[in-house]
Amino acid sequence: MKNKLIESEIRKMMNFIDYKVGMTITEQNDNNYRTSLLNEQNTPPTVSPVELVETYMTNDLNRIISNKQEELAGKYEIAVAGGGSDGVQLRFGEGGAKGLDFKKNEYLRRWRLPIPEWKITLPTDDIDFIAELENSQPYGKNYKAFFAVNDDIVKAVKKQLNNVKVGLKFKKMEQTDDDDGFGGFQFALTNKKPKNAVNFGQSFPITKITPLGNKLGLGTNSMGIKVGDNTYGVVWSSGLETILIKLKLKIPAELLPEEPPIVTTTTTEEDINIPTFSVEGANLPYADNMIMPYFNKYPEAEEHFSKIVNAFVKYINAGGGDKLTNVNIKGSADSAAPNENIPSGYSKLDHPGDKPFGGIPSTDLKGRNQWLADNRAKEYANALIRVIKDMTGFDLKIEVLPGDNYYGQGPSKRGQEYRKITLTPNAPTHKGPAEKK
Repeated sequence: MKNKLIESEIRKMMNFIDYKVGMTITEQNDNNYRTSLLNEQNTPPTVSPVELVETYMTNDLNRIISNKQEELAGKYEIAVAGGGSDGVQLRFGEGGAKGLDFKKNEYLRRWRLPIPEWKITLPTDDIDFIAELENSQPYGKNYKAFFAVNDDIVKAVKKQLNNVKVGLKFKKMEQTDDDDGFGGFQFALTNKKPKNAVNFGQSFPITKITPLGNKLGLGTNSMGIKVGDNTYGVVWSSGLETILIKLKLKIPAELLPEEPPIVTTTTTEEDINIPTFSVEGANLPYADNMIMPYFNKYPEAEEHFSKIVNAFVKYINAGGGDKLTNVNIKGSADSAAPNENIPSGYSKLDHPGDKPFGGIPSTDLKGRNQWLADNRAKEYANALIRVIKDMTGFDLKIEVLPGDNYYGQGPSKRGQEYRKITLTPNAPTHKGPAEKK
């Protein structure tokens, strides 16, 4: 069965492509796609309350929170204020009751607040997680039926959902953009008046100066501070990463019925593996000189991608995720010379930054051919990573290997044999429960 809506998941991470070619996505499309994939996995329609709550509901709760983390973090306010041994503090908590001291660095002429690790609790008072779960796909109806039964088990789960505390942790990255390896917050005075500055001691959302902000690039996550008359400062973060702390719903053991006597049974298992996939010919979702996968234009490629997704999802759901540590992907480009011709049905090339072939000059056709092979493999991997994350919550890592480049090797190196993507899971065979027929 072809998943005609699979492109919607991929386009969610490629908004700039949607803008260029005039395509749209809808939330209904995303929900239909997720439902169709789960149905193809033969997920059992009836499970025990423990499995429903502790597995399915827990996974969906964490997915809902992950989708809302920037929204939630945007309601957590901080302030840069006076105080501390060197006169500058980061204030946070209810009413700014807590503070961390910046230390002045005379050499750099700035104040620094190192953050080896810092955990905050995000406000969730205005989110009804029970309603969010009941309206989620594909198990919202199951959750609604569960919550409709007002017994002690349901009351215990509702209590947990009504008291959800979302933890967000900031920590220093192992590798940072700063030469000296600093990770944390920095504050410096400036002679220029920053845009949208707040007063010294005035609160602002933490997303303004952390990696959760919607701006990308070095130096863009910063906030102007008006210290006094004609005196300004700037506070920003560097070398930090954010980690959303996952939650776990539990049914109290004392509410569960007594277990029956243990009966030894034989559990049927099967070998589960993920084969190496070769994406070539009609399975390649690329127009000439383009690097993003357009599944809506290539139905056979969409169907092939769905098979790859299902293979990974089955392996991960069977408990094999920790074995997916060496997945790699490699592209290849045949001997034909790349060019800047825009293919029919598109308004422009989809190369990032509006620089054809990443800025590689037209005199370096071999370099452009290599760029095309590598970036098609990279974007195909990104599409797979996104869908696997959405379906299972698993963070799949894929290493992009240097692609094969046949440019200039003559007509014998033309055609689909030399123009393809090879996905190699390197996943050992995993023992999992036999699939129900």
